[in-house]
Amino acid sequence: MSNNYDYIFKYITIGNSGVGKSSIVNRYLNDSFNIEHEITLGVEFAIKNIKINNTRIKIQLWDTAGQECFKSITRQYFRESAGVILVYDIANRKSYEDAKLWLIDVLKANVNPEIIFIGNKNDLDHKREVTFDEGLEYAKLNNMLFTEISAKSNTGIKYVFNSLAENILTKIDKIGADNVYGVKKFIEIDKINDVCNNNISNNENRKCC
Repeated sequence: MSNNYDYIFKYITIGNSGVGKSSIVNRYLNDSFNIEHEITLGVEFAIKNIKINNTRIKIQLWDTAGQECFKSITRQYFRESAGVILVYDIANRKSYEDAKLWLIDVLKANVNPEIIFIGNKNDLDHKREVTFDEGLEYAKLNNMLFTEISAKSNTGIKYVFNSLAENILTKIDKIGADNVYGVKKFIEIDKINDVCNNNISNNENRKCC
């Protein structure tokens, strides 16, 4: 039976409200940017199929709200995420400082996810409040990937999602897909049927003594 993916990876976007999480997702999925984007309430879900080194991956993307009142809902989606996209606004110092608190929440709820730390809106360099080196140093300190991007100018968007996928695939090669949180491996329906049929056959062959 044919299929269009080898693995499912669960990604989650987190960060303060207004840093551009939904704009990043919209740019990635639809290659579009809306200046007046509606605020995410709770959690929104999307799917994207990609290919990395001939491996077909279905990304389940959970875009979360950044407002404090939704944090209890958002935290429920931290668990079992293979990839975490942690976003701050380079022109908003508070969003950078709060990103550190978001990271603490993720690490409490998860087991060793792949994380990319993103400084969004680098098209606003003239309003910058967080330097590139600051973001890079903090990412290195916490074993995260790092990049600066712009959803508005479509700079670095694909790198965000592809680099996470590459790191997750590397982890799968080392410890196996069954041992990586937020990853599901495609199983052929025929194989499932074979297992079920074998179990039925074994049960029929058992005799009461």
